[in-house]
Amino acid sequence: MGTFSIRVVDEKGKPRRSIKVSVAYLSFGGVGSEYTDNDGWTKWETLDYVSFRVYINGRDEGRFGFEDRETRSFTLAK
Repeated sequence: MGTFSIRVVDEKGKPRRSIKVSVAYLSFGGVGSEYTDNDGWTKWETLDYVSFRVYINGRDEGRFGFEDRETRSFTLAK
């Protein structure tokens, strides 16, 4: 089992809290959703490597692959 994290920030790099982040797992199916914490982070548990589509507040951000303990940041305009 591994983990990965997704962070959502505004145009100035400040964290966005309470933003819905969803992932659609392409490798084995299924969808998960989390809301960002006060520092803009969501944390996910998964297999060592996973590919999925990321949705921020319902907007498709694209397809990504994550290794264990990798992080990725997305900018969301206010």
